[in-house]
Amino acid sequence: MENFKETFLEEANDLLEQLEVRLLELEKNPDDREIVAAIFRIVHTIKGASAMFGFEAVSHFTHDLENSMEYVRDGRVKVIPEMITMTLQARDHILMLLSVDTPSSEQKAEGDALLANFKHYVTTGEAGGAAQSGEKIPLQLDVQEEEEENTESVPRTYNVIFKPAEDVLLNGTNPLLLVDELVSLGSAHVRVNLNGLPSLKDFSLQKSYLEWNVELTTENPLMDIEDVFIFLGTDSVVKIERADGNTSSGAVPAAAPKANVVIGSDETKAPAAISSAGTDAPQATAPVAATAKAPASATPAAPVTKKGVAVGQGMSQTLRISSDKLDIMVDLVGELVTFNAHLRQLGQELQSSNLTTLTEQSEHLILKMRDVTMGMRMLPIGSTFSRFQRLVRDTSSALNKDIELVTEGGEAELDKTVLERLTDPLMHIIRNSLDHGIESPDERVAKGKPRKGTVVLSASHSGAFVYISIVDDGKGIDRQKVLDKAISKELITQAEATELSDQDIFGLIFSPGLSTASQITDISGRGVGMDVVRREIVSLGGSITIDSTQDVGTRMVLKIPLTLAIIEGLMTKLGDANYIFPLSAVEECLMYKLTDTESETGFFNWRGDLVPYVNLRQYFAIKGNRPEKEQMIVISDRDSYIGFVVDHVVGNLQTLIKSLGKIYRHAQGVSGATILGNGGVALILDVLKLSELFDKRNAHLMSNEESDGR
Repeated sequence: MENFKETFLEEANDLLEQLEVRLLELEKNPDDREIVAAIFRIVHTIKGASAMFGFEAVSHFTHDLENSMEYVRDGRVKVIPEMITMTLQARDHILMLLSVDTPSSEQKAEGDALLANFKHYVTTGEAGGAAQSGEKIPLQLDVQEEEEENTESVPRTYNVIFKPAEDVLLNGTNPLLLVDELVSLGSAHVRVNLNGLPSLKDFSLQKSYLEWNVELTTENPLMDIEDVFIFLGTDSVVKIERADGNTSSGAVPAAAPKANVVIGSDETKAPAAISSAGTDAPQATAPVAATAKAPASATPAAPVTKKGVAVGQGMSQTLRISSDKLDIMVDLVGELVTFNAHLRQLGQELQSSNLTTLTEQSEHLILKMRDVTMGMRMLPIGSTFSRFQRLVRDTSSALNKDIELVTEGGEAELDKTVLERLTDPLMHIIRNSLDHGIESPDERVAKGKPRKGTVVLSASHSGAFVYISIVDDGKGIDRQKVLDKAISKELITQAEATELSDQDIFGLIFSPGLSTASQITDISGRGVGMDVVRREIVSLGGSITIDSTQDVGTRMVLKIPLTLAIIEGLMTKLGDANYIFPLSAVEECLMYKLTDTESETGFFNWRGDLVPYVNLRQYFAIKGNRPEKEQMIVISDRDSYIGFVVDHVVGNLQTLIKSLGKIYRHAQGVSGATILGNGGVALILDVLKLSELFDKRNAHLMSNEESDGR
């Protein structure tokens, strides 16, 4: 049962994320009835499912919340920003209730206060001021008032056939609870079909053999009936048909029985264990035939679902898999890559054409398996972007600012692990933009800017990387202020400050403890925690750059690898050591003859352009004789190029990335390692870091030359 509760919690968390997104959409489109209906449906689904799995606190809270949401759905109260805020708070409260076994008295009081505010809102059309003391106010509105407002509602009658799968009890689903929830939607007449019961010797207490035929008269929409069965598996059969087309007027009497239950062909009441919703009142409707055909007096049935087929039949199926299992699968595929490399090398050593052919075939299959496995781990980055809409809404409200978040390129995909680790850095950067980047409305107007500030969060795919940019149209970074702070904290000297480029100065905000904010707030401080942001981005094998213009805005660009598991690599040799370049970054391989006096860094002519290079043999201090002819690997860094000199190129290699461990975590220029087919180890080069090191050394040399010239 615990496994099924975990599955429910995952589903509930997904629904709550959808609820947040829908509420933010509704705030922008308050007259969109489809969004309102979708929100009501989510709340209703959580209510029913939580009751099924024993989350009583969630069920009771969402039941009362649903009562209030009906007034919004029916258009009896307007959608206002305060209502969106209350519903978002209710969403957070449900999330809290799902995370605790039993809510505390304080948590219950918070929920009661929220529900009381909703009561005040639906009865007055205004928000706030309902329950300051936290006293619970019942949400059941006056019956007479309800009847007057519902006179235009039209009850409809449906025939519902419900045949659970035989193994439905094994996954924790109780069919009786579903029937109870169904009959709670209106006035119902239930017939239990016993034709599926086996003989006593074949009977199993772990299997379900019954079929329920329910004639339901309700004012609720069809989706409410469908939602009762939303968590059923595809082996269960649910058929819903309109049974009465002539009940266009009149309301269901308040005293009408909730349900009458008929077992088999006898007009007898079901035992209390089954008919908990039933009463001893006379039957209000005719029994439904075991074949679930409509009564003779009814119009021909019009199926409103998949014509009575099993739920989910003919539709695309989605299977939820634990991310831990997916991680294990990726590791196993990686081991297959290494094993196949060993076979390939063995085939070359034995000069066996048969073994070589089999190796090539297996490599083809492993490549497909790798692509499928990695594709399963890839998620659209838009799923993360959508979370920040709420952050911007709440933070801008707390700061008394009017700020809009614009997202672009949400279809770009990243590995699940990378995406999860990106959330906190992105959140911190956006908070900084909101707090210290975007000015107050009055300040923006004084500068000739629109009152509403804008933060643009975008993503684009390029090679094996995704570029994420965060751009705000705020005040920008004060270059001199950053320098003054850095000097006062002794991060740099006055002499060093005169030699720094704008990029170097902006990069100082990533120094621990450096903040340009004149007043530290609870939300952020420009530079406070930014060192953690950079550390996390670098640990992902990425980089972060800043460009800012005072009173115009700031742009931060994150360069993030698509995956941290398996990559295509280009293996090279330096002496007896093997080094791997990410193949996606390789632009060209050239034969290159270096002079005896070649330095560690320099420039070479490539296609008419002067391109910098790094001699890796000298950089890594590799001993031994240099080959007569060396090779140059030209690497593309989006809008620039850099060359790396190696002894020679070995060839392409599927690379399973392994961590170097804590001992080597500070090694510069190396991002990881992989195990070769012969059991040896090849280091994976961090071309971004090597490029940064070149830029710093080159800038230092140029500054020294200028000093010598003076």
